Amino acid sequence: MCRPLLKTAIKSLEDEEIAQVFYEYLAKRVSDKVLSEKLRELASIEASHANFWEDFLKTRNLRPRTSKFRKLVSLTLLKFTYRVFGLGFVIKLLEHSEASSINEYLSLVESDYLSDREKELLTRIIEEETFHEVVLGEEEKPYKTFLNHVREIVLGMNDGLVEVLSVSAGLAGTFLSPLYVFAGGILVGVGGALSMGIGAYVSSKTSTQITNEKIRRSKLLSKVRYEYSDEEVRKDPKKAGLYTGLSYFVGSLVPLLPYALSIQPPSSVIASFISSAIALGLTGFVISVLGGLNIKRKILELLSLSMTAATVTYFIGRIANVVLGIEI
Repeated sequence: MCRPLLKTAIKSLEDEEIAQVFYEYLAKRVSDKVLSEKLRELASIEASHANFWEDFLKTRNLRPRTSKFRKLVSLTLLKFTYRVFGLGFVIKLLEHSEASSINEYLSLVESDYLSDREKELLTRIIEEETFHEVVLGEEEKPYKTFLNHVREIVLGMNDGLVEVLSVSAGLAGTFLSPLYVFAGGILVGVGGALSMGIGAYVSSKTSTQITNEKIRRSKLLSKVRYEYSDEEVRKDPKKAGLYTGLSYFVGSLVPLLPYALSIQPPSSVIASFISSAIALGLTGFVISVLGGLNIKRKILELLSLSMTAATVTYFIGRIANVVLGIEI
């Protein structure tokens, strides 16, 4: 048995066991009895999937040794995510996980490593995982507006964080005083928040006005019925502007915190980079889940681009410091 297949089988077994336990955990905590029953059914199906992978390993004379530590950490993080972001987001996360499993299983079915019987069973598992994704997608609908607000907030925070990280790094390279860096960063943060907030307000208001005008014309000109989503019609421009502006400003505070604490460069720069990297990891995670993107790839993309930009800006600031002879 090739090593990649062994790792995939063990990981799949762990993932199915984690999903089973977490579905059971959610089933006990949701107040909706119908949803609770659906979650219990999903947990039962995940248990049967885990049995498949356990048998898969045993038929190859391998003892299924799963990582208790990985399962403990994964379940702890899932429960933490549920408590922080709520049921709507965690359903989206589970939907994302089901889609990832389907892709992995499809590649295995097309390989030559499985027997015909195993391919048949795995195909059935893929069908059940696809059904899980559909069920979770249906349960996600009531939370669509909430998830859209979360997306707007996180994207706003990400914009503020990335922009002010680069600005503060450049200022830290230029000026020796953390107070100057903090003051400059705050000005950029406030200006950016106002600009982004006003932009979101104008954009949302214009979009709402256009939609309402189309609805009015459709009623006047003919009996043709136009379908518009509730979100298009009911979107509040003031809320859109407020969410975007505030989230941008909150995000901008993350890289400025070390300078606010009067930590001297270069320690403040390192601390700013570390705190920003943690925050970028979190925003990348949320953006990936809500957008159905590869989580690791998105986080690495955000980190690499943001840190590269901030590092380049810092060294430009250092050059300016030397060339201009700045000593403050």
